[in-house]
Amino acid sequence: MKKTIVTLITLSGFVVSAAYAQQAQIQDGKQTSTIQAQAPLSATDDEWRVAFTPYAWVPGVDLDINVPVTLRGHQVNANLLMNADWISVLSHYGPGFRLMAADGRLEVSKGKWGAFIDGYWMYIKAKGGISGTKIGHDDRHDIGYSLDLTNKTQFAQVNFGPRYLIGTRPLNQSGDAAVGLEVYGGGRVNYVSDSLTATATVDNASANLDVSSSRAFVEPMIGIKTIWKLGHNFVGIIRGDVGGFNLVENNTDCDLEAAIAWEFHKNISLDLAYRARGQWQTESSSNVTVRGWFSGPEVGFTVVF
Repeated sequence: MKKTIVTLITLSGFVVSAAYAQQAQIQDGKQTSTIQAQAPLSATDDEWRVAFTPYAWVPGVDLDINVPVTLRGHQVNANLLMNADWISVLSHYGPGFRLMAADGRLEVSKGKWGAFIDGYWMYIKAKGGISGTKIGHDDRHDIGYSLDLTNKTQFAQVNFGPRYLIGTRPLNQSGDAAVGLEVYGGGRVNYVSDSLTATATVDNASANLDVSSSRAFVEPMIGIKTIWKLGHNFVGIIRGDVGGFNLVENNTDCDLEAAIAWEFHKNISLDLAYRARGQWQTESSSNVTVRGWFSGPEVGFTVVF
């Protein structure tokens, strides 16, 4: 099996827009706290806030796509391995790989309650090849095979649901540093498609292959996030969520992120982060499997209305 190293540059979903700021106030000799929807803000719990975040993601990829095909009565697993860190992704982009993607996140909040919707679409095209022997025997000799293949994969996802701020705790007496804990969850709409075209040679006989599959499904998801106010102009988040749990369409996925936002202008922040997304899927009708991780740095900005 030949291991194909490919490159990957993607625009994808960055969630520092979900970050919060701590506004400490002294009332009647007691300290009370309010978490708002982007740092640093002075809004009250009665004020609605809307935050929108576009961003770019440069992930490395560690992905294994397996497509079972049948040739002359023999089953062959057309396996495409994509493995490159994000630095290699930037330096190896070329004719053997193509990617297009688009993402965004929108949040609405009032007090401790809020709602969110975010999503991404990713298109990956990669070329590779495999070869081997002993996939069968015709009573005379071992049967050898080779495949020169082009694989096209699409991932799309939309997450939506409520989020709730459990509570906050000041980290110093001045109130300009604090930590908050938030839970979020809801639904996750997934779309996955895979198309394999190949020229196959089996026992010196050649043939063309064209195999494709796709599916769309809705699954539950749940996550947790910590929000760190670090002075007047910086907010950090550490978050993670899990969806699917193999309850729907043999799928489990997760999204992990650590990020920091710098408010360089009123209600506008520059966001830097590192994100990792895992996917483990098996298509029930065709047994096509997609398993692996996308991970790398992100950069974007958040606008609060």
